[in-house]
This record gives sequence, structure tokens and C-alpha cells, in this order.
Amino acid sequence: MLGINVSGGGSEGKVFISGPVMLSGATSGVTASITWRGETYADTDCSVDLTGETDPPIAPGRAWGAVTCPKMTVSGRPADGCQGIIQFEVENCDE
Repeated sequence: MLGINVSGGGSEGKVFISGPVMLSGATSGVTASITWRGETYADTDCSVDLTGETDPPIAPGRAWGAVTCPKMTVSGRPADGCQGIIQFEVENCDE
């Protein structure tokens, strides 16, 4: 198992992913949020599935995968939930 904490963004929006990740199979209990045009959609029950069939393979400092969140909501508006999928690629990072 490895830990993942990824955040980034620019003037238009931001992405945040945090939680433990298994090297094979999907991992649940991950937190993710997407901020776009002043609204932050967040979920604390997301899952991460790493893409292991890559060349070069996943290793310290690099990983690829997808985060799936069943119901991302804006704080104070739980009825406005939607599924969120964040695809990511992280390379050349310090271990």
C-alpha cells in the first residue's frame, strides 16, 4: 500500500486527492475534491484504481490511475450530488 496526496490547479480550478492506495485493485476510502469556478465538489468515499499495465511500470515517484467518487457534493447542497471521475498521471516526483 502507498499513500497519495495530490493537489494542483490553476486560475480555472483545482483538484485534491488524498488517501491510501493499493498497488493492485481498487482502494476505497479516498477523499477527493474538484474546485471549478468557485464551487467545490467533494466526496470522502472515493476509490482509486491504479493503471498497472504501463511501460514503464508504476514505481516510487510515478503513478497513473483514476479516482471514482459516487456522490460528489457542494457543501450545504447534498441534493446536488453527482458522480465524479478524476484521471491522473503523476511522474518525476520525489519519493
